[in-house]
Amino acid sequence: MTTDTTTALQAVAAAHPDLTAFGFGAWDERRLTPADRAARIAQGQADLIADPDPFNRARIWLAAQKRTKHINPDAGSSYGLKHTAEPDIGYTTNGSFIAAAIAEGFTVKRIPGSPNAWFNISTRTSPQVLLVAGRETPTMAPNPAATAALVQHVAQDTLPMSNRTAWAAMGAMLAEAEMPKLGMGEIQRAIWTERKRLRRCS
Repeated sequence: MTTDTTTALQAVAAAHPDLTAFGFGAWDERRLTPADRAARIAQGQADLIADPDPFNRARIWLAAQKRTKHINPDAGSSYGLKHTAEPDIGYTTNGSFIAAAIAEGFTVKRIPGSPNAWFNISTRTSPQVLLVAGRETPTMAPNPAATAALVQHVAQDTLPMSNRTAWAAMGAMLAEAEMPKLGMGEIQRAIWTERKRLRRCS
């Protein structure tokens, strides 16, 4: 990893002190004390800076995408878009993807009450953007590669959580990914199975 990549990531983090590997803010931050929130964000930003490789891969993907004049919520959130990109670029955290968009000069707007963001990115960027967002094709099954990546990464993201917290987080993550409701139960079961597998291997 080049020094330039690390420097670019550090610059984005310095300009956005609430940007972490999780996204903007901290998981379940409304229930945290100010001190706990600050500590969690500080750790989350340290985790973001410590792994610049996903940031670099996301920058390459985003640099090739078409942009719109204004923020385009119809393209999906950062969380949904990262799952669109992951079959090409591999796993990346939500925060790394947002940081990459900032570094590439996209207009980035945090979604109120969410760790995710909207970009000024075209819905025509990828043939899978609308599919993952589930907007124009709400009854179409999601792309198998994107779904497999989503299952794996939600399982990884929720692995440190208790089962009760993980179940709530899973629902929130799938909603943020804007997956179509068709087959949602099957996806949730697949995530739970993957969590069990990862725990056995750890």
